[in-house]
Amino acid sequence: MSELSEIDQLVAGIRELGDAKALAFGICLLERAMPAFFQFQCDTGWVGGGVMRAAVARCWAVLEGSPAEAVKFVSVAECERAVPDSEGRYDSDYTSAAIDAVDMACNLLGFVESGDIELIVDSVTAQTDTIDLFVQQSDGSVHSLLNDELDLMQADLDFLRVIHGGERMLFPALLKRVSDLEYRTLRLTLPRVS
Repeated sequence: MSELSEIDQLVAGIRELGDAKALAFGICLLERAMPAFFQFQCDTGWVGGGVMRAAVARCWAVLEGSPAEAVKFVSVAECERAVPDSEGRYDSDYTSAAIDAVDMACNLLGFVESGDIELIVDSVTAQTDTIDLFVQQSDGSVHSLLNDELDLMQADLDFLRVIHGGERMLFPALLKRVSDLEYRTLRLTLPRVS
């Protein structure tokens, strides 16, 4: 199956999820994207990591059952200020990934506030674009990264489809999944040259 048809199937599946499960899917994407943002920070000294952590924390709090307005300790506008300048010259292989991670965080915050599923769909596109660009920059030497990410997205979708019992069951199951599958680990890495 082509990558485009895989993405189309994922998008169709995401659109069928309820709000809580769509947010959970988005959290999985963002948790996998965050390490690249933090690597960009380490490489460049860029600020915004606290805002990014607040964004993901707000999403987790809503998934846990807190009303979106009650946990509004970071806004989309504040999140947008964390995005690196796309015209800037940074000495990091993770510049594009950092920009896309901030976009995903803003999308998730927007979803929390509006329920617009297209924001989650846009995050899928951002994640696949990030990996595709990273692969291009590495001369294709890490070509399996995109397939690996598509497999993870499909597995996340399949996982979410079978959970029943609302947020009460969803939150702990997702928390365990993110931990067990080490979603907070940097996956975009270049092969080491000896």
